[in-house]
Amino acid sequence: MKNVDDIITGALGDDQTGEKVRYAKGIGIDHANAQDDQMDGVKLLTIEGARKAMRKDFLDDPKISTLPEELHPQVVDYAIDSGIGRAVITLQEVLEKIRHVRPDVGYGHIDADGVIGAVTRRAAAAAVALLGGEEVNNQIAAAREGYLRRAMAGRIKVSDDQVARCRSFRTDIR
Repeated sequence: MKNVDDIITGALGDDQTGEKVRYAKGIGIDHANAQDDQMDGVKLLTIEGARKAMRKDFLDDPKISTLPEELHPQVVDYAIDSGIGRAVITLQEVLEKIRHVRPDVGYGHIDADGVIGAVTRRAAAAAVALLGGEEVNNQIAAAREGYLRRAMAGRIKVSDDQVARCRSFRTDIR
């Protein structure tokens, strides 16, 4: 099973210096217009510092860390790939779909608002308890791939790597 640290290390890439700079750009530092003090911060960022920053930004701050642990790797990967809001909305849509198919799951309506609060946490825990982490992850992966396919149809650039990473979270359940 994948873990969050592997996801973050993978997101940093093989050329981790270049990836650190791209991550820094994603948080508001633009090399073309950067001040010297901003550039110094990027140059001084260590691999471990980049990992800690990504863990904070993509696991802790959006409260993905409060979901069942089995969901952390996929939801973090999705958040890095498509944005935190999109990842959480997809999770919430999947939980709502599960509720319709399996009313015995024991939770009420889930608003797809992109924020992890008490309702989303309880629903995710109940869905994993009833169906298992593998099945919930499979449903998230299917919804995630559907989102990527719709994005491609809308002429938004989506790489084969994004689709392959999404599929890598699926598990054959028998």
